[in-house]
Amino acid sequence: MSTELINRITVKKDGVYISSHSSNDTAPFHSWRCKGLSEIYAAEGHKGLDREIVCMLYEYAQLRGTLDGMDTTVITELADYYEKEIGYHIPSRTPFVGKNFNVTRAGIHADGILKNEEIYNIFNTDFLLNRPVQIAVSKTSGLAGIAYWVNNYFNFKGDKALDKKHPIVVKIKEWVDKEYENGRVTCISDTELAKLATVEYDKYKKGMEE
Repeated sequence: MSTELINRITVKKDGVYISSHSSNDTAPFHSWRCKGLSEIYAAEGHKGLDREIVCMLYEYAQLRGTLDGMDTTVITELADYYEKEIGYHIPSRTPFVGKNFNVTRAGIHADGILKNEEIYNIFNTDFLLNRPVQIAVSKTSGLAGIAYWVNNYFNFKGDKALDKKHPIVVKIKEWVDKEYENGRVTCISDTELAKLATVEYDKYKKGMEE
């Protein structure tokens, strides 16, 4: 199977140019105007062009079965730089870099991820972007959603990971249920959960030591 190998993408006055050559030959790279990318750049500017280039990168990895040494976690680092250093606000649902692009609120999804992440999350955001799937805890998250959130927060993995029946998870679930019984309609914030999880974790550790 032939793949078009790209070594440079350049924006010029009349459009977007790609320097490439076929993986099946040894001919030198040649530059050509890409109609599709040119139209996207004309309509959306660098924002749209950047999105399409990232998509091309992952499509390449799918076709070749390898990233060929490319470190795609740099995408996350660049997004962090834009927000923290430049002060640019990235819309929360922007593909790959938005705060909520890989967040689920459904407890059934969290339960599936706890059992076998590959089934529910075929796009490994932890490996490819250094961004594991996130859970927004709400009244529908259930014990599984809370367990997943706690494991992410404390970086519990493997044998250290808590299951949905763990006392810490059960205590947090009781608090969450009371919040919604009292009329809450918004998701539980990470700040609230972090504070509560830390308190319950410290209580649990103290109880185990006694």
